[in-house]
Amino acid sequence: MKKIVVGIIVGAVLIGAGFGIGYFWRKSSEPVNKIVESKQAMEVYEEFPVSTVKKIHLQLKNENVKVSLSDNKYIRLVYQPSTDGLTFKYSLNAGTLTMDVGEVEVSSGIVPNQREMIYLYLPKNSAIDLKIETGSGFIDIDSVSLNSLDAKTQTGLVSLSNSNLITASSLDVSSGKIFQHQVTFTDLNITTKSSSIYLQLPQKLEAMSYSLAGTSILLNHQPLEVTSQTITGNILKIDDPNGTISLTEPAETVGG
Repeated sequence: MKKIVVGIIVGAVLIGAGFGIGYFWRKSSEPVNKIVESKQAMEVYEEFPVSTVKKIHLQLKNENVKVSLSDNKYIRLVYQPSTDGLTFKYSLNAGTLTMDVGEVEVSSGIVPNQREMIYLYLPKNSAIDLKIETGSGFIDIDSVSLNSLDAKTQTGLVSLSNSNLITASSLDVSSGKIFQHQVTFTDLNITTKSSSIYLQLPQKLEAMSYSLAGTSILLNHQPLEVTSQTITGNILKIDDPNGTISLTEPAETVGG
């Protein structure tokens, strides 16, 4: 009798484990489409194994976005609404994670707040291709390493700090501000119509290939006379025809 009971228990455990493994495999490998709803204006989030995501695309209206380092090995996507019942859509297909708030479905009578918060947490050295589009929200990226970055906002703010952009990246701000502090890059293209741009360069400008266009261009707080050169090295292109560009070079290392 004991053998029969033990056999039943072991069989149940194995079947349960099989279902668990199957669920994890489906979650990691198969296409996912989901609508997540927030209750009582509380944040909602989803986590994804880093091995399942190569590209992330956030398609937003006017939400603010903050990208920072994860405290574990998972990619975490967090939506923090200020109104009850708001929802967001996301999909994971062929390694591309897409979040769409532009076509968000909301409960009856609820109007989305224009300043909802999106948090994206990335594991260290995850090397994701990241694309962010928002209308007038801010984009804040701190302490992450990205394979590439494509960030667009109409009248918002883009702030990058303590990060690494491995391959060609671009920032597009129609009329706003761009701040960059302690960011390394190999090829960065900045396009605006009328913005204020403040960049701390990862190296001396003379060691870079660059093309700069703006109404006022400063290097280390002094007017820059030569606004373009083509050499072998990191590439910086800024097209801000009606805006101002302020560049600072890294400080000289004493005894270096």
